[in-house]
Amino acid sequence: MPSTEIALRIARKLHAGVEALFCLDDDSENLVQAELIGASSPVIAGVRMQVVQFGTRLLARPMTEGLSVSHVLNPADAIVTGIHGQNKLDLKLINRSAAKTPTLILAGCDPSVSILASMIRDLGVRPDLE
Repeated sequence: MPSTEIALRIARKLHAGVEALFCLDDDSENLVQAELIGASSPVIAGVRMQVVQFGTRLLARPMTEGLSVSHVLNPADAIVTGIHGQNKLDLKLINRSAAKTPTLILAGCDPSVSILASMIRDLGVRPDLE
């Protein structure tokens, strides 16, 4: 619990109101259902996921070791909270804007892919490297 002075300084640095520092997030806004893609093994609750909006479908793929070893950091967008059948997931969103941000999924092992990823990120498109 920060003091009033500390809270005001944090809010100023974050360009936010002090209320934003002390409000409780309504988790129901952060709960979504998505379709599982790109999983080579069964997914369990607690797995970190990336989400992509594709038309009317919300797709989610697990954050695998290959993604974290990539030359470009791919942060997780959600965490699995439940599984329905083989490809339906309940997710808690960490990054609410992820599904709304244009995303380009790139697959390849050429080092130039990371250069391309940084260039498209500058254009407001989120690269998702495979």
